[in-house]
Amino acid sequence: MRYRLTEAAVENLEDIFIQSILEFGELQAFKYEDSLRRTFDLLTFTPELGRKAKADNEKERRFVHGSHVIFYRIEPEEIIIESVEHGALIRDPWGDI
Repeated sequence: MRYRLTEAAVENLEDIFIQSILEFGELQAFKYEDSLRRTFDLLTFTPELGRKAKADNEKERRFVHGSHVIFYRIEPEEIIIESVEHGALIRDPWGDI
């Protein structure tokens, strides 16, 4: 299985990278970006690791990584990373349904 980023997710990652540079410096921004991509890889091996994003849908999941929440969808051949959002912007980042 592999992962694919939506356009929204690509934009999210670009914004996270820029904000990370401004707040923590270039080295930390690269480290955090790498850790996000390693998390995407982990999710391809264990897609059910994330919590359900909706009670009635097994395919839509969320996974907390650092201060961000990865929203993704499980498909037969890939997982689709829909968005990566800052946890502070989400009412319930842990996703208790």
